[in-house]
Amino acid sequence: MAVEFLAKQALPFRGHRDHNADFSNEDINRGNFVAILQLMAKGNSVLQKHLSCAKRNATYTSTWDWDKDTLAKAQGMMAALTTFHNIAVFIITKNTLDIVQVLSVKLQKRDQDVLEAYAIVDEVMKTLESTRKTIDTGFAAWYDEIVKLANEVGATESVPRKTTLQRNRSNTPSSSPMEHYKRTVAIPFLDYLCGQMEEQFKADETNHTHCLFNLVPSILVATPMYPDNILDDLLKWAIDLPFPKSLPSELRRWEGLWRAKMLLNKDKEQTIPNNLVQALSACDIDSFPNVHRLLLIGAHCQSLVLKLNAPSA
Repeated sequence: MAVEFLAKQALPFRGHRDHNADFSNEDINRGNFVAILQLMAKGNSVLQKHLSCAKRNATYTSTWDWDKDTLAKAQGMMAALTTFHNIAVFIITKNTLDIVQVLSVKLQKRDQDVLEAYAIVDEVMKTLESTRKTIDTGFAAWYDEIVKLANEVGATESVPRKTTLQRNRSNTPSSSPMEHYKRTVAIPFLDYLCGQMEEQFKADETNHTHCLFNLVPSILVATPMYPDNILDDLLKWAIDLPFPKSLPSELRRWEGLWRAKMLLNKDKEQTIPNNLVQALSACDIDSFPNVHRLLLIGAHCQSLVLKLNAPSA
């Protein structure tokens, strides 16, 4: 209960020196955790007896007892984590994944608009590609960050030793440590991430759904007349349409309807539909059977696309 209370209130658990906490002495402030236990013990005789008689490791106020084996493992792990190589890999990975962080956060929201999601995906992929193209000049800032952190933990700037015989990988030629980590870590990782993004969000697989957003009135009136490639993409859903051959003329009528409404409502606060669900509600199935079916498909695909492409936490 004490732990739950402190966590919900975002309060610190420990005092300055609470490992010698005397629960019988309320005059000394031993921190929030001990104070709450003292307060709870006043109305709970079992807890009061436990705090006064139990071993300190059973009251969560004892010092951490490190045995030799655990201490040796901890020191070994600390030494490994603070090598210059691991610091370089950590900073490069962090700076690269910072680019896709917004995508990971946005695509896991249930109320995410799929049109906005497509825009975020395109923006992230362009940023990754730009970072890869400018890595020769941009890596210097990353390397300065690596050296700064290495100096703070006492790591010496270095590269892994080169051997005459390499069975698993070749020795990468480099003139400096910065050049080495750029060629062996930054470039391969960026290439891999760009490839995975292209595989996850294939243009051929997303165009069929993406083209349905051109039927949304707010997007429709902001663009010129439907180009042939958009009509071709919409006709890929022909098997699901009630009257696919009348789709071209129906699109012209749908466009004319909303351009006329935009002119009539130009000086009014009334807005036209700006997403698939609103457009579907405003579409008369008798007048626009094909458009209605396409909007219905788009509305159903909206949540499905996000679920399939959402990265795991």
